[in-house]
Amino acid sequence: MSWSLRNSRTFPAREYWDDQWVQTLLRPLAVAGVEPYASRLKAAPDDIVQMFERQEINIAVTGGEAQGAWKMFGARYERTVLIDAWR
Repeated sequence: MSWSLRNSRTFPAREYWDDQWVQTLLRPLAVAGVEPYASRLKAAPDDIVQMFERQEINIAVTGGEAQGAWKMFGARYERTVLIDAWR
């Protein structure tokens, strides 16, 4: 988790807020004073802001090693599922 947080994207505040989904989903929270979004909204345009907070990063590990690859994307927690029910 720490590695993911350290290596997640950072932006100048102007670029962070110049995103349709950030405007739609996070700006209302910022305007309502919810942290850390409120601080990001108050940031100067060239201040660097972190895209994700630690509690927003979740990691799922599945499968074998037929094709070792990774991908980082935005998502939200839905549920936990048992992958290997036979074990």
